[in-house]
Amino acid sequence: MCPDGRPRVKWRLDLTRRSELNGAPKPRKLHKRPFWADIFDEAVDIEPLGPPSPQLTEDVVKGERRLRLTLKRSNNQMCATIVDDVTRRVHCFISTNFKYLSNVFGQEPTNNPNIMRNKGGTVKAAYELGKLIGRKARSKGISRVVFDRAGYRYHGRVEALAIGARKVGLDF
Repeated sequence: MCPDGRPRVKWRLDLTRRSELNGAPKPRKLHKRPFWADIFDEAVDIEPLGPPSPQLTEDVVKGERRLRLTLKRSNNQMCATIVDDVTRRVHCFISTNFKYLSNVFGQEPTNNPNIMRNKGGTVKAAYELGKLIGRKARSKGISRVVFDRAGYRYHGRVEALAIGARKVGLDF
């Protein structure tokens, strides 16, 4: 018998807390910052509000009703649309497929070596797309919209599009 009353054994395993071994544990971060989050730190000028488009109804111009900003996402491309559900009219549409935006998104090869397509499947492309749809809407006199994420989680490219649209002054 040991002096403390325990039976004598050949070996004894003393269990200690991890904090006693390594000192005090590090506090955990509440939210991890994604690796692409620095692209949102750039300073962007708020687009001035243009004159209201003649296609807009009076209640939208006065701010009594909001239009809907919706998006479509695939693995390689994205598009954003501003729609009036009452009059069933599309006011703004922009896609990463547009060839004249190849300098904004960059290009990548397809299976056919002679054909190139825009890089539309990245978070940076979604952020730029959000800025473009926001500028286009503000130039037509649209400042307040409702963001329709179309069932996609508010994460990654969907979140980047929303941040880009808010940066140029679109309110939602």
